[in-house]
Amino acid sequence: MPAGHNLDMEDFEPTNAMWCYQCEQTSGGTGCVKQGVCGKTPEVAALQDMLVHKLKELAFYAHKLRTSEKNAEDAAANEFTLDGLFSTLTNVNFDAERFVTFLRDAEEHIERLKKCYESELGTGAPTLIEESAKHYPIVGGETYMKHLKDGKIESLAEMGVHVGVQQKKKDVDNDALVGLQEMLVYGLKGTAAYADHARLLGQMDNTVYAFLHEALYFLMTDKCLDVGACVDMNLKCGASNFHVMELLSKGHEQFGTPTPHMVNCKPKPGKCILVSGHDMYYLHELLKQTEGKGINVYTHGEMMPAHMYPTLRAYTHLVGHYGTAWNNQQRQFPKFPGAILVTTNCIMPLDQHSSYENRIFSISVVGADRVAHVNGTDFSAVIKAAQEAEGFKEGEEQFAYKLPGVRVLPDSLQVGYSYQHILANAGAIIDLIKAGKINRFYLIGGCDGSEGERSFYTDLAQQISNKSVILTLGCGKFRIMHLAKQLGNVEGTEIPRILDMGQCNDAFGAIMVAVALSKAFNCTVNELPLSIVLSWFEQKAVAVLLTLMHLGVKPLHIGPKLPGFVHPSLIPVLHEKFGITPLATPEEVAKDVTPDQWATFRHLVELSHPVPPKEEKKEEGLFSRIKIFAGNFM
Repeated sequence: MPAGHNLDMEDFEPTNAMWCYQCEQTSGGTGCVKQGVCGKTPEVAALQDMLVHKLKELAFYAHKLRTSEKNAEDAAANEFTLDGLFSTLTNVNFDAERFVTFLRDAEEHIERLKKCYESELGTGAPTLIEESAKHYPIVGGETYMKHLKDGKIESLAEMGVHVGVQQKKKDVDNDALVGLQEMLVYGLKGTAAYADHARLLGQMDNTVYAFLHEALYFLMTDKCLDVGACVDMNLKCGASNFHVMELLSKGHEQFGTPTPHMVNCKPKPGKCILVSGHDMYYLHELLKQTEGKGINVYTHGEMMPAHMYPTLRAYTHLVGHYGTAWNNQQRQFPKFPGAILVTTNCIMPLDQHSSYENRIFSISVVGADRVAHVNGTDFSAVIKAAQEAEGFKEGEEQFAYKLPGVRVLPDSLQVGYSYQHILANAGAIIDLIKAGKINRFYLIGGCDGSEGERSFYTDLAQQISNKSVILTLGCGKFRIMHLAKQLGNVEGTEIPRILDMGQCNDAFGAIMVAVALSKAFNCTVNELPLSIVLSWFEQKAVAVLLTLMHLGVKPLHIGPKLPGFVHPSLIPVLHEKFGITPLATPEEVAKDVTPDQWATFRHLVELSHPVPPKEEKKEEGLFSRIKIFAGNFM
């Protein structure tokens, strides 16, 4: 039987202060080694690595208890697993002290599960060190526990470096394999984040916890040293995430069936609160607590789809949307004259000269230095900050912030083209296809970021045929939403050519639309006139990618850069087996040409401009089948 070993810090001397490549903006496309581009310090990076490591130890006991004859569940450990994984997501928590608390809580859960494990399975049951892989270091003992008790961040961080990616690269000695292992870790983080949103809305089941523990346990055993096993577990993560997104979609049903709605993007006079993140639950609680207090509430970033839910927009003091994607908050938040509540990712660390540190608040697992934290759902401190702030004044007709480049948001944006609404109006869509007024669909969305290469998505939306319809979701929508008026409607209709389907988790809805279309047209999803162009950034996007890989949807155009954890040797395999297609080749990136000159860009544009046949032939192919099977759609 393989056996792990106790952590020996003399065995390995890290080359860098940290190593993090879990998000798209990682330094040089390879890894952040001095400080995170996101603002994460080496200490926080190491504490996060230690927390994930400890969650694997917790998972050992949870998985063994669950799969034993006792079939034991531990609700507290289950929920802590979600919180622990979610807290390590990019741009969620930068507070080192909070991670010390997480690590202390982890030890309490581990100790409780260990006692239950030994009691239920007896002294002859395999121990943690016996079951773990030979490369897997067990962290514990008097030194670690003393540092934890004393809250010595530097000492704990020094130990955390020895369980991170640098240590794995040295012990496993196979960068491609380590990348696959880390892809699974990041997929688990994204799945846990979505599961946390669903849990708040009363939607959760034990199969999700069971998979998270199974996968974390897998990562501490010799099984994770097999490439095929790692690929299979990643696909299993995709299946689990699909189920979680379905649960989250059901959770949102309590706010009513989404419908199209024009969202105001101009200020209204009065005191105000801005809500950023993803959690509709916290927005709803805030709306209830601010009702009748003379405070207007605005959404920010991925909270904009809140306006498509009848129950939420029934609150008349939910007056509009302010700002764009997360990466612009350091220029937009200072211009907001009220309190700011960040419910989930993304939060950016405050700079030294921040003007809003006295009026920004975090909640749940979110945290950052100099940001006040709300415990539970008592928003009295947020309300007080809003009442004390200046608020918008009479006569202000536009928000004061400016967007990068030449982008200008209109006075209103339309949301609410959810999968429920699209499927309810499927007949009209089919008629437009039959009439030749729609020839292709593009799913352009995901996460936004600051890189110039992200102009790819804006340029693509502008250059595709006017017979194309764009489905968009996530904060990546802000790369194209300002084009809504320019792109107009489908010919002869009031249907916009840009249809906002919602948040990043509403990728579930996009999948539902594609599946329904394929059934109606008697073809596979991959035969549909649909191009998927994903803008990835963090670990939720990794979870969605794994879901699409699990479902066999391809090709999947991903960018602007491939993840740093995807080793170059894996790219041909991922392309052949899963249709993963980078937006640019390494050669195109090296040439430093603009994205609209990349071959993938030109190909995607050409797909919307089909070349007419040289001689008239009998109609064949997919659109022929669309006409034949249109009646099956309703």
